[in-house]
Amino acid sequence: MGITLQYRSRSILSYYKRDKAKKSAKNIFKSIERQRSIDALTTHERYTGLVTHGSQKRLTRAIENMLQIAKPKFFTHNGKTYPFKINFITLTLYSFNRKVPGNEGHKKCLEPLLRWLRSKGMTCYVWKAELQSKRKDCHQLHYHLTTDVFVDLEELRHKWNELQRKAGYLDYHYEKFGNWNPNSTDIHATYKQKNMIAYLKKSMVTYSDRKKYQHLRTKYLVAAEMAKVDHNKETVEGKVWDCSYNIKTAYFEIEAFYDITSVLAKAVQSGEMVKKEFERCIVYELVKRNRNAHTYLPYPHREFYHHHINNMINNQRLKPDINAFSSS
Repeated sequence: MGITLQYRSRSILSYYKRDKAKKSAKNIFKSIERQRSIDALTTHERYTGLVTHGSQKRLTRAIENMLQIAKPKFFTHNGKTYPFKINFITLTLYSFNRKVPGNEGHKKCLEPLLRWLRSKGMTCYVWKAELQSKRKDCHQLHYHLTTDVFVDLEELRHKWNELQRKAGYLDYHYEKFGNWNPNSTDIHATYKQKNMIAYLKKSMVTYSDRKKYQHLRTKYLVAAEMAKVDHNKETVEGKVWDCSYNIKTAYFEIEAFYDITSVLAKAVQSGEMVKKEFERCIVYELVKRNRNAHTYLPYPHREFYHHHINNMINNQRLKPDINAFSSS
């Protein structure tokens, strides 16, 4: 295929994409081995409870896809109107002195909450499970959830605590404080897109080893991702993350040609973009906050991009290929 341009929310990645029809014997062997690994999923444990490097890439892709289909909105609080595009929700389990396994927390609390939110119009979301390293009784489970719909904090807390109470996680809190309503939820609205991407990746895409993170940050573009020393060293005992079906898809890509590359060169020259060259790719990062990467596409090709986005919004696409995208 030659030089390919991959469009994200606020960056464009340029890399050489090999023609799939010209596979060497070595590549064919790798494909066979990969297919064997896929077939083995039916007989081996699929979810290890740890965030792998592949999981981090797929999680980042899901976040980028969500940021591209999310539309600016407004909400009113205490008589003031605020811009809104993406929120960042933290859901904490209050079970004391017992680490809730990830598969149990998912079944009893998270999945019922997601069904409740979907009934209220939520169609696009990403969630991730983590352990609270600062808890003294045990490393308890909590969730990060981000979506593009407005969620009322009090209503969310009531529903989350209702599910916790039903699961028996609030018994200790009731004995100690005499109520079933702990401060178990938190919502942040992220309305500045330049900060939004960094904030979501920093919060949801993390590395367990700081030296590895520093090496990757130098070699590849992971400046928005931050290391957590204790993360990944202890399994959550269940599924680590997942997202809505409509954003389990590939980035928008187009073959590079003069009209596009000349626009990118002018944007770099004018200071609208920063060009960063790496071993296997070139990344064009936007500087201006009020522009998105796809706006640098020539008009006819911008229509192809919007068609790609509309397909995600309307959930019109083929079943995801496990070779390309699968959650951990």
